[in-house]
Amino acid sequence: MKICLQKDQVSINLAMGFSWTLFFFSFMRLFAIGSYKSGCLLLALFAGLPCLLGPVVGYFLFFLINLSLCFVINRQRLLFYLQDGYLPAEAIDRELLKSEGLL
Repeated sequence: MKICLQKDQVSINLAMGFSWTLFFFSFMRLFAIGSYKSGCLLLALFAGLPCLLGPVVGYFLFFLINLSLCFVINRQRLLFYLQDGYLPAEAIDRELLKSEGLL
């Protein structure tokens, strides 16, 4: 689900909840925001969990970790822009943010 935020004639479309792009490339997003330790940890989990626990269990645990990380990163990014002064562009966006408890 996309949310449109606006500040000083600048509008930004952000994902709210789950994002497929972030699911497959979450380690790149962590490196982009400067969280190098978390990005390296995620890559180490991707390589190490299947070796330690076997491929089925290891990749399943990595899938769960990555899935939860997608929701956390999107929520933190949305909160960052809201704290920076961006406001919902439309009433629908405002209602979605209120229903999630972000406004």
